[in-house]
Amino acid sequence: MAEEKKPTGQEKKEASSKAAGTAKKSTTKAASTKKTTKTATAKAPAKTVQRVRKTTQKAEQITETIQKEEKRMAHIGMKYPVAAAWDEGNKYTEGFVVAKAINFTGTPNKNDAELWADDGVAETDKSIKDWGTSLNVDDLSLENQAKLLGHTYVKAVAGSSGTEGTPESIEIGTEDEAPFYGVGFYKRRKKNGVTSFTAIWLYKVQHSEPTENAATKGDSTNFQTDTIEGKAYPVEVEGKMSIGKKLVFKTEAEAKAWLNKQAKIA
Repeated sequence: MAEEKKPTGQEKKEASSKAAGTAKKSTTKAASTKKTTKTATAKAPAKTVQRVRKTTQKAEQITETIQKEEKRMAHIGMKYPVAAAWDEGNKYTEGFVVAKAINFTGTPNKNDAELWADDGVAETDKSIKDWGTSLNVDDLSLENQAKLLGHTYVKAVAGSSGTEGTPESIEIGTEDEAPFYGVGFYKRRKKNGVTSFTAIWLYKVQHSEPTENAATKGDSTNFQTDTIEGKAYPVEVEGKMSIGKKLVFKTEAEAKAWLNKQAKIA
């Protein structure tokens, strides 16, 4: 009977090392499988949270857009542009309605000065010097144009038997100087579903000669309207220099009545 061969010390060591390696691989694989399962389980809610976040962000963006639109649409329309001759002490006379309003633009001309000291801004001046104004109306009559610009106005005179009539006219003199006028109007204001009316009065405005436009009639109708530009200057009001003021009224009638009072329109 053959004698059984016993393993040497080296062979025992190699066998033990191989068994340990196999056990380590099995443990690593099990741990990897467990980690993969845990990760897969964690990914599902993470994706859901991400989708919810995106939906929330989109909703917030829509809300912000709506709020911007509401803010932009807070004032709707413009009506009743009036003017009255200005005199020292902010006294007004000969008020009148300029025309039917289309739009108005007021552009503040501001100081922009900075005093630097000790490597920093020590003083600033951002005050308003004056306001550029632009009033667009349906039709600026010759009479009102003459008033605002200091031109000579001649009323139309009907002819009688054997006498030729005289048409309405203005004489645009090169040395004509536009007088100062108080100018105002009101606009509809809507906020939180509540309608009110903002009346604006500029204390002292001097207008400039408007551009004369004309165009031939084409295939479609193109309405031509009048725009008169000017500059609103600051005046002293209760010890302070001011360009104008705004008031908010509950009703249109109140806004109109206040403007009539400012312009001395009966």
